[in-house]
Formats: sequence, C-alpha cells, structure tokens
Amino acid sequence: MAPRGGPGGALAAASCAAPVQSGEAPPLVLERTIPLEHVGGRIDHMAVDLGRQRLIVAELGNGTVDVIDLAAGKAMHRIGGLRSPQGVGYAPGSDMIVVASADDGTVRMFRAGDFGDAGTVALKDDADNVRIDPRSGTPWSATAAAVSPSSIPRLARSGASRAAGPSGGVPARLGGRASLRQPAGRASHRGRRHGRRKVAATWQVPGRATNFPLAVAGDGTAVAIVFRSPARLVLLDPQSGAVTADVETCGDADDVFSMRSGS
Repeated sequence: MAPRGGPGGALAAASCAAPVQSGEAPPLVLERTIPLEHVGGRIDHMAVDLGRQRLIVAELGNGTVDVIDLAAGKAMHRIGGLRSPQGVGYAPGSDMIVVASADDGTVRMFRAGDFGDAGTVALKDDADNVRIDPRSGTPWSATAAAVSPSSIPRLARSGASRAAGPSGGVPARLGGRASLRQPAGRASHRGRRHGRRKVAATWQVPGRATNFPLAVAGDGTAVAIVFRSPARLVLLDPQSGAVTADVETCGDADDVFSMRSGS
C-alpha cells in the first residue's frame, strides 16, 4: 500500500489484508510510528537495508528519498533533486540504493555507505517500481529493463510489446523467467530474463481489473497479484497461471512482498 505523507506526517506499519475474523490474531501489528519531517505530497514504494537496519522511502511528491534509521526511529539522510521518485530498491551484493523516477525516466544509483552518486541510466519510460534479482543481485525496473550496477549504463530491455509501461515486475526463481504486470488491465505477463527476452505467457484473470502490485513466493510456488477493481488478492500457479486463491483486500494496494519462503 502506498502511504501518503505531508508536513509533519508520519510513516506507520499498516495491514492490507482481508478482515480478521473474531478471535483470530491480526496479520500485522503496529509497532511504531516514525515522523517524516518536511515531506509534502504522497510517498510511494519502500525498500530495506537489513544489514544497517535502514528503511528507504520514495517521497514522490517531495522529489526526495529518505533513509530512515529504524533503531533511532528517525530519518538519517535525504537524497534530493529527484523528479518524482517512485521505485526504490537496495542491492546488498553491490551495496547500492537504486531509485527509479517517473518524470525523467531515470534509474539512479547511490552507494549505500556514503550515499554518493554511482551512476544514472536513462530509460526514457515511466520508471516505476524496483526489484532486485534474487539470483544475480541485478536491479530490475518496472519498465521491463535490467540495470547492472557494475556495468553502467549497460541496459537489457524486455522484448515484450506493451501498450503502456508496467507498474510492477518480479525477477524470480521461475526457470529463468520474470513476471511482469500490465497496467490498468487484467493481464500478467511472464517473460524470459535471459536469451531472447520474450513473452513466455500472458495470464488473464476474468472479472478482475486494475492490477498493480505483484510478488512471487520465496519458494516459487505462487505468484501474488493485487487487483483494485474489485479489491482482491489473487494467487496464481507460476507455471499455468491458473487461479489458486482469491481473497478480499484493501482498495488501493500499491505493493506486495513475499516475507519468507513460501509466503
């Protein structure tokens, strides 16, 4: 879910799950609220640097990315001069913070140790969410482009034909394939990450539309997609695209994650 920030606003953990039945434990519990100082407009995606216990927040409306010290409960550094930053990711192998901006279509990289500029790749597309390839550590943007932090500005684009740029994608352990969500529609595309980089399958989910976030279970047993029309969390079989689960969720979901193997 994409929280919204404002002057004196705050960042809080929130659940975006189906209603809890009486007597059941809630799936998420609020632990703390962290103020975001001098932030105007909405925020977008987030990432985490687990080694340093830092949360990285894309402040789209503010043109900034804040790095939050989770132990101290406050921002420790701000990256400015960004044009509508939407996607953020942390690549532990290269120790890089990766930021994708919508207005100029750039993917910028910053060293996580000292926040120094480590390079920019111009995608010339609406750069959105960022995911890190679990095999190679390579960042992937939601424009279906792979950006290598060790070989800037080498760029590998998907051969998939798109009516508009996708909002979410996940390079995952699915036989060398990545799942890619087509915007404002009902389809999810599964494309090859290596070789010819072509669409391997297109999955339709009847009666479900406006799908935004997408994730793959840590063990590769399911693809999770959240639709907004109506608000449903749908699990798909990663090989056939068949629906295996379909439950109610919140109406404005913008991201979803696999938190542990098989989840």
